[in-house]
Amino acid sequence: MWDRPPRTAETWQENWASVLPLPGVKAWGAFEDEVMVGIIVYRPYLTEDMAQLDALFVDKDHRQRGIASHLTRLLERQAIADGHTYLYVSATESQSAVGFYTSQGFVPTQDAHPELYALEPNDIHMIKILVN
Repeated sequence: MWDRPPRTAETWQENWASVLPLPGVKAWGAFEDEVMVGIIVYRPYLTEDMAQLDALFVDKDHRQRGIASHLTRLLERQAIADGHTYLYVSATESQSAVGFYTSQGFVPTQDAHPELYALEPNDIHMIKILVN
């Protein structure tokens, strides 16, 4: 079984500092009343025909309710609207993360994006073919 320790404030800063200023990056949130219980981050044009699902988090008390699937579908619709054929994700090496992405149609790839692989070599790099 895979396991990854929780991220620290420093690792969050390192990860987000390089992504948030990029053009076209979008995020969608899932809310219960006024509390955000989930978020997904989209990065278009990772390559000419590939977008990236950059981050997906759902509060542990709100998992298994379809929130992550709903957010993923929103992101996929945006990627298709932007003309992408593929969606890339670098999945945390946990059984739950890899299992979720597999259930959404992602498959592990041997053709990892070099920049993302260098940042997270222990992650499971996955691709999904997008269909209109």
